[in-house]
Amino acid sequence: MRRSILSVAMIVFVVGLAATAGAYDVLYFNDSPMTHDVGSFGIGAGVVYFSHTGVYDVDGEKFDFEGDTAVTEMYVPIDIYYSVMDQLELGIKPGFQMNSATSFTGDEFDASGITDTWIDAKYMIMMDPMVTARVGLKLATGDDEGDEDNGPTGTGQMDIDAAVLFGMPAGPGQLGGQLGYRMGMEHESGWAPGGKILFLVDYLYPLSDVMDLKIAADGYFGSDATFEGDSIDDSASNLVEINPGIVYGMDNGIDVGFDVFYVLMGANEAAKWGAGLCCAWGTE
Repeated sequence: MRRSILSVAMIVFVVGLAATAGAYDVLYFNDSPMTHDVGSFGIGAGVVYFSHTGVYDVDGEKFDFEGDTAVTEMYVPIDIYYSVMDQLELGIKPGFQMNSATSFTGDEFDASGITDTWIDAKYMIMMDPMVTARVGLKLATGDDEGDEDNGPTGTGQMDIDAAVLFGMPAGPGQLGGQLGYRMGMEHESGWAPGGKILFLVDYLYPLSDVMDLKIAADGYFGSDATFEGDSIDDSASNLVEINPGIVYGMDNGIDVGFDVFYVLMGANEAAKWGAGLCCAWGTE
């Protein structure tokens, strides 16, 4: 049991350095079923910070690292979109990370650089209620090997994601959600991540004409990873987190948001908490 816990801790440690994932999914977070008028352009950026000193093991039990072992993650996501039609929007989501970790032996590890990049397309199927289909492709733009001075910043393999997004008025606010499936392509080494069912539900409650309170929950449920086509036992991971926040919209088209992240439960995942600040601008 002790060996399995330590192996899980090592897996989470490496994955945590490779990319900020799990508790923050750049494809799902801050997205909505809305598409903009043809010719609209927008860009957003943010800073997201996570910390964890423990993991959820394969059985979903929380386990704290020994001694002063800790992992901190700093991620700078960028989101750019362009509407080629009123109902069709294309996007690209690159990012930069600055992650670090201290092991129980006192050794320090860093992983900083460009991460993997998502490109996506959204098509609005219905206006009322809003129903939108989205497909995404993750490009392996991050370094999946690293060196003696800098750890990996990417996975080295591509992912394909397909999701349905919805939104509708509910009481004084707006209810939204996403449900998708992600399939990971095989790395050249023969390893491939397990498939994932991802979800997100949020509710925006108006505090004023320009400020909304956001109450949200998101996560995923995954299957076992594979190596050369063979399943790796007990490698499946899952995660559920809550994500409250504040959204402030300005008259000049700029939106500012502040979010808090806290993982409630999981398996083969980091027991993270974090916060993020984002700013976006777009034409109509």
